[in-house]
Amino acid sequence: MSLAYKIVQDGLVDKQALEEAKRESLKSGKSYWVELIKLGHTTERQLAIFFSNTLKIPLVDLDQYIVHKDVLGLVSEETLRKYMVMPVFRIEGLLGLGMANPGDVIAIDEISRMTSLAVEPLLCTLSDIRKQLDKYYGSEDFIAHLAEFTEANFSTRALPPQDTRVDRRVRMVLPVEIAITSPEISALFETETIEAQSVDISAGGMQLLFKWNSFLPRETHIRLSIIRDGARRDYDELFQQETSLALSAKIVSFQGMEGPLYKLGASFVDIPGQVQHRIREFVERKFKESEG
Repeated sequence: MSLAYKIVQDGLVDKQALEEAKRESLKSGKSYWVELIKLGHTTERQLAIFFSNTLKIPLVDLDQYIVHKDVLGLVSEETLRKYMVMPVFRIEGLLGLGMANPGDVIAIDEISRMTSLAVEPLLCTLSDIRKQLDKYYGSEDFIAHLAEFTEANFSTRALPPQDTRVDRRVRMVLPVEIAITSPEISALFETETIEAQSVDISAGGMQLLFKWNSFLPRETHIRLSIIRDGARRDYDELFQQETSLALSAKIVSFQGMEGPLYKLGASFVDIPGQVQHRIREFVERKFKESEG
């Protein structure tokens, strides 16, 4: 399915607006994405959220991260401005790269060769990238725009592997606290503990989907505490006498956005046998209730 068809199907713009943008695109030589914005049919932010949810690429607000000098120094300013990209983090041989066109394999391949790191594209708005480059390197009159983000120059080869989520899952909505234990990622944030909310849990009790307001890359190790909610008696068997379940986990997937929140999949690591058994019994009971 083409992105043009999908944006109409999702109701972000109507068919007439898209056709008008395509006509203007032929006149200007810019992509119809740019023309949709210029014509007032959508905004840069709305388009970015659409791309993020459609392509399952995290939309990152660069203002939320503190980019360290050693990460910034991996790529020259000239290359960053050439491709309009911004390094965000480095973790276990992976470079998180903010990009306006996350399907630009030429940029990804060149930066991967330059750094000897695998590149994971992160979606950012061009205005956000330009703002960060000017922040770290000083202002420069650099012309770049969304016209370069066309389906003709977008390759799915650039996309990170996707979690197919074939396992059965049960809804589980509880408060969650996240402590990032990967030092290279925790250094990006000013707070040590993050408040989030769980969404669902896998049938085997080994994977949890949660949502919160910042992106965490795959392979980030965390300490995940599921908090007891006194108003939800149906979750009591999970906790028994405890007020929370604190478990080691790592981020394994990005599952799109819900408004401003990121939906992230975490896989538990070295979960105690008794706790895993307790979670599995809880999930199986929930499935039986839903089927009954």
